Amino acid sequence: GVTDAAEYLWDVDGDGEFDDATGRQPLLTWDQLEGLTNPINDQGQFEIVLRVIDGNLSRDAVTTLVVTNVAPVASWLTISTAVAGKSTSFSISATDVESDPISVAWIFGSDAEPVMTNATNFDHVFPEPGDYEVTVIVSDDDGGETALVQSVRVTPEMVTVVDSPFEADLIV
Repeated sequence: GVTDAAEYLWDVDGDGEFDDATGRQPLLTWDQLEGLTNPINDQGQFEIVLRVIDGNLSRDAVTTLVVTNVAPVASWLTISTAVAGKSTSFSISATDVESDPISVAWIFGSDAEPVMTNATNFDHVFPEPGDYEVTVIVSDDDGGETALVQSVRVTPEMVTVVDSPFEADLIV
């Protein structure tokens, strides 16, 4: 078989040193990119240089690394039983890959105004029984968004009638 005796050296952080990675197809994690001399820690375009050394020959190739924003990851955790006139608790999990700050918008019903917060737990009172759509939009400061939508059935408040030891006559 054919072997590749060439040496592949990478300058990913633009410091002029070819010490950031080796090999034909290096794999760098986000943590490694953030730990470089000139860190790559946000979206943008970054010039990287590959130096290939094969015996006495050396050649550099310049390219651009494009880092795009990844939207936050969000999922429902819990929704308490929804009863009209009573507080209903909602809980989500939300994280951002790049550790950007996140904001959360809670929308209770199709015509409702969003409630902006940083809270991943929220309590809401539905005034009337019925079916409602709850939307949560999680955003990062680079413009990434993730939306969660959940249908919620709100039941009427149950009234318990307790037998009384007293009898009452109804006069009509």
